[in-house]
Amino acid sequence: MAGDERPDAVPRGAMAEPTPNSFRVVRWTLDLSQDRIVRVSPEAEELLGFPLADWMRPGFLTERIHEDDRDWATAYSREQTAAGHDHDVEIRLVAADGRIVWVRVLIAIEWRDAAPVHLHGIIIETTRQRQDAHDLSASRHAMETLLANLPGTAYRCRLDRDWNMLYLSEGCRELTGYEARDLAGPQPRRSYEHLIHPDDREYVRAIIMEGLRDGGSFELEYRIVRADGAVRWVWERGCAAGHDGEGILIMEGFIADVTDRKRSDEEREIMRDVARKLAEVVEMRQVGLAIAQACRQLFLHDFLIFSIFDEARGASVSVYAEDTFDGESEPRESVADDVPREIFEKTRSFRGLSTLINRTDDSEPAFVLLPSGNTKRRSRSLMFAPVFWNGRTVGVVSVQSYQAGHFDERALKVLEALAAQSGGAVRRIRAEEERRAFQAQMLQAQKLESLGVLAGGIAHDFNNLLMSVLGYADLTITELPPTSPLHAYLREIEIGARRGAELCKQMLAYSGRGSFLVERLDLREIIEEMTHLLNISISKKAVVKFNFAAHLPPVVADATQLRQIVMNLVLNASDALMEKSGVISISTGAMECDRSYLTETYLDDNLVAGTYVFLEVADNGCGMDDATRARIFDPFFTTKFMGRGLGLAAVLGIVRAHRGALKVYSEPGSGTTIKMLLPVAPDAETPRPADASAPPPWRGKGTVLVVDDETSVRAVTKLYLEKIGFQVLTAEDGRVGVDLFAEHADDIVLVLLDVTMPRLSGEDCYRELRRLRKDVCVVLTSGYSEHDVTQRFAGKGLAGFIQKPFKQVDLIETVRKVLDPASGPPA
Repeated sequence: MAGDERPDAVPRGAMAEPTPNSFRVVRWTLDLSQDRIVRVSPEAEELLGFPLADWMRPGFLTERIHEDDRDWATAYSREQTAAGHDHDVEIRLVAADGRIVWVRVLIAIEWRDAAPVHLHGIIIETTRQRQDAHDLSASRHAMETLLANLPGTAYRCRLDRDWNMLYLSEGCRELTGYEARDLAGPQPRRSYEHLIHPDDREYVRAIIMEGLRDGGSFELEYRIVRADGAVRWVWERGCAAGHDGEGILIMEGFIADVTDRKRSDEEREIMRDVARKLAEVVEMRQVGLAIAQACRQLFLHDFLIFSIFDEARGASVSVYAEDTFDGESEPRESVADDVPREIFEKTRSFRGLSTLINRTDDSEPAFVLLPSGNTKRRSRSLMFAPVFWNGRTVGVVSVQSYQAGHFDERALKVLEALAAQSGGAVRRIRAEEERRAFQAQMLQAQKLESLGVLAGGIAHDFNNLLMSVLGYADLTITELPPTSPLHAYLREIEIGARRGAELCKQMLAYSGRGSFLVERLDLREIIEEMTHLLNISISKKAVVKFNFAAHLPPVVADATQLRQIVMNLVLNASDALMEKSGVISISTGAMECDRSYLTETYLDDNLVAGTYVFLEVADNGCGMDDATRARIFDPFFTTKFMGRGLGLAAVLGIVRAHRGALKVYSEPGSGTTIKMLLPVAPDAETPRPADASAPPPWRGKGTVLVVDDETSVRAVTKLYLEKIGFQVLTAEDGRVGVDLFAEHADDIVLVLLDVTMPRLSGEDCYRELRRLRKDVCVVLTSGYSEHDVTQRFAGKGLAGFIQKPFKQVDLIETVRKVLDPASGPPA
């Protein structure tokens, strides 16, 4: 070997050749003077995924050794080489793709002139051997674990009089209450024969002997008595396994506890029965009754709670409890305050997990106080399971015993099944309640929408009629001498028409199309300004109490409309006192409202969850029944002999227009509380429009086109405009208006355009006018509010808006602002 001059030669006999197998084998030679591999077999590329050129790079193999093996492996190899010893080592290499490859490296030293010059090595992959060894070890461990965790015990037994056990797996402890060494071995403390129930011993021996005849097997069920005295049913299966040195037959087999299965038929029938009942229930109370009855059949409990609650509000919807210690055999319904707060807190703290608790120390506090108030007995064994609906905990089923250890994990599983069934019933009932609520909400919305459209349409048409009454009265007053006795009559006509216009505003408010002057407001300040007016407006026997929250967030609203809401709610509360002494409470505050809370409001228009400012007006008057409560927002509905107007109907319309909501709480004889909710104002401040003043003397010039389908409105408007110097063209609909404008486009300085017209609507007419002349100046007129009308024309260059009915002074001011803004406001 020393005489071989070729550095790439492998000395024969330097090491044992590996046994051929399916593992990769790599041969290599390292030149010690260069500290690099100078020859390597092609299998190296397949082993680590690096090309052969990389293998011949100095230090390559050392670099590929796993970092945890590198230091000790290289140190060991240097020591053995220095000592002149051929050696081998098992290490981990890191492949190009990051894989860990186990290898055995066999190294032989080539000497020349008594000095080492080359290392010749063989790398044998041992990854699979490692894995096989690991799998074998894991298999043995798994078998031991399996036997230890099986719900029973494997055994090897001598077929003698006492059934002396030679081997029992660890499951023996769980099955019998004894350790395996107590029952198996040369000197057991107790024979297995003594564990068999006395009434079953002869039966067991007869079945086993019959089964083993001619080397067969056997299978049977019988009872055993555990170490703690509990009687359990077991299933056993075994067979003959040969003879011992004394000729006694050896048996092998498995014994499992089947007590639960024995009870399963009865339990399944109970569960099927409760499932049938829960499939038919229509209210939460029936769910509680069904669950309580099933618990009485399944558990020998001393105390039961079944509760469905709303966690968001921290209140129970349905609670049933029975305390057998107090002799109550039927569930009793409890009020929410009777439910210990610990039930809610525990359910939340365990995050929806079922819980089993057993107490042995009498000094430990009881988990809950019984609803009956009994504190003489303590719950020592208890379990509860959460009831789920829509992915969240909505209730709890809990059974308790005054005896420690009364319930076990298996009982908890049964309780979980009951809770799951009750959850299904709760889901169905809640879904049905939501469906009915949604259906009622839709019907109510349709009714309100229909009534709103009707009220809005009537108000619009009535405003057109009032336009002619007010217009001609206004014109007549200006033509009469100041001393004419007719002035008084015309003023009365004007006053009556104005009252009609106010009624129209109420109808528009109900329909959600009222006119609003919105600004940032403090609700408390609005009410404080009204305190004197409120006090003189209500019954003399009523006492008003105010409860205002400090630092109330602002709302964006119309102050006049808010005052109307406050006045209507307070007057409604005063009427509810029916001339008797009583208290009216007016409260303000702010609260966080989630979607579940807002869906219960009247009327939820998909309001956004968030912070809302509330006004709450409560009275201790007569209250309302369900039928009355369902109609309080209908127009002109009243329980008195005569209504005062739209009342709460207008309140609803104003609140809806402000994207708010209403909640009503009332019961006959218990008074009424109405809560109004308004969203808090956004950060950006809404500018307050400038107050309008009487116009200065002003004259116009040019031609104005009046487009309106009402003859009287056209006539009055024409007279108004002609009196201040304009020439006027009139058109009875949008189509005629477009034709007239096309004919006189160069002369027309302004178009007064009605929104609602036949043949061609105001919106379509406006589009046609803009097509004819892009800079056309158009002022809209309508019996509806500006907000409801102009939003359809946003961003389209509209010059202005005026709401009918309007007086001459209102029209002149609007036209002046549009055509001559530089003239400034009146002096």
